[in-house]
Amino acid sequence: MKEASAFYAATILSRPENRSARDALKTLSPSERNEQICDTEAMEQIRRTDSKLQPDRLIAYALENTQVDGDRLRAPGAAFRSAHRWFRLTFDCILDTRRGAVIAFRFAIGTLIPSSRWDDLHLER
Repeated sequence: MKEASAFYAATILSRPENRSARDALKTLSPSERNEQICDTEAMEQIRRTDSKLQPDRLIAYALENTQVDGDRLRAPGAAFRSAHRWFRLTFDCILDTRRGAVIAFRFAIGTLIPSSRWDDLHLER
């Protein structure tokens, strides 16, 4: 897995145009909020790793349930959508929950998920 050296979710969420997303996060349970922050981090890490990939949707539990241990969220079976195609993703995200910021992040972009599996996995077309 690739180890991230910089983290982006807090900066992205602090932008004025993302106020509604910030407000929505306040209504979530702590575990749901952490997952959304980690999902945001994952999408930006993917963008910065491969400019051909522009994720517009991410589901951390698409292929396998997430694992939460305190401030750590593991997503061994995540999926993200880019250019109307779904790809496998694995990530490990550690947060400073007091600040709502990612402090460690590792990830691996996987293979393309065949469209024949999308309905079974509840992935949007």
